[in-house]
Amino acid sequence: MLIEKPQVSISSVAIELRKDSWDNCKVFEDSDTMGAMANVSEKQILLIEDDRFLSSLLKNRLEKEGLFVVLAEDGAAALRQLETLRPGLIMLDIILPGQSGFEVLEKIRSDIQMKDIPIIITSNLGQEEDMERVKKLGGVVEYFVKARTPIDDLVKRVKELCR
Repeated sequence: MLIEKPQVSISSVAIELRKDSWDNCKVFEDSDTMGAMANVSEKQILLIEDDRFLSSLLKNRLEKEGLFVVLAEDGAAALRQLETLRPGLIMLDIILPGQSGFEVLEKIRSDIQMKDIPIIITSNLGQEEDMERVKKLGGVVEYFVKARTPIDDLVKRVKELCR
């Protein structure tokens, strides 16, 4: 007998729901933070990346590590996701169609319910002024320049943050 796994379409990308992976990711330990963000799903990562090949690769690698990944292909889709989703970690590209990652970061940081979600920047912008702009907006725990970062290092750091 063949049993199909449930799927949900998010930003035109089919995401396989993996209940077994929900026990392996934990970011927030602080009960005050958790109380303020009652809808936070510590087990999820929101990956905001417009490069379909890279987002698929990262999603597959992270899910093999037992993490649950929701994809958004642009800033507007990410902000729509965040209306109902409270991930334990956000991975954000800076160069996105429509709203830039800078704009998305600014909106996240200005929202009282989202401002404490840790964010990892993954971008090809590696100029000092770009990193400084991100730093001023706050809440970014890591800044990875894609061209200089092996995917294994990125996955390792995400796993460390999701303990």
